[in-house]
Amino acid sequence: MSNYRQNKTLPEKDNSSEAETGDKPTPKAPISSSILDTLEMFVFALCVVVLILTSVFRLCTVSGASMENTFYAGEKLIISNFFYTPKRADVIVFHQTGKDTGDLNEPLVKRVIATEGETVSIQYQNDKMIVSVTDLNGNVIEMEEDYVKYEGMPIYASQTVTVPENHVFVMGDNRNNSKDSRHPQVDFVDERRILGKVVFRLTPFSRMGVVS
Repeated sequence: MSNYRQNKTLPEKDNSSEAETGDKPTPKAPISSSILDTLEMFVFALCVVVLILTSVFRLCTVSGASMENTFYAGEKLIISNFFYTPKRADVIVFHQTGKDTGDLNEPLVKRVIATEGETVSIQYQNDKMIVSVTDLNGNVIEMEEDYVKYEGMPIYASQTVTVPENHVFVMGDNRNNSKDSRHPQVDFVDERRILGKVVFRLTPFSRMGVVS
């Protein structure tokens, strides 16, 4: 019997099924979908900003010359009433409604001189105003007001007044040209009428900045 070696050729492995079941690259999201997602995020962020601004901050426009040279007519100010308690020397915006205010229909920008229970003394010396405040502890504080503008003759007489509870006494920085707590149409300002403290000057851009 003759010997012979039978050579068997193994069939080639079929990888087609493996190729079909293997992981396929994930198709990229269309550019339009990416743009839409970005736009949605932007709109959401904008809504949050608007909500914060409307609940914490307000925009106010200065009217008149009563706060020169600190603020001028037409300037845009940002004010905040977030956990705000009035303090001496703060610049505030208030709406003196609920009384005979005459032509004072717009919000007013003034500086706090004294708060509840404090006594304000206003005297004139060499055409300049000397303002002193007696605080609740009996300490007499003479205001150092390098921001004050004196132009023209004084229009108010000397006076000494005590601020009622939950009220403040305010004056404009342009002392001889300001209708403020010295005037009966303004008088003491009820704290509930205060819209907020001025925290930022928005315009003009050349004077933009934080208001201390």
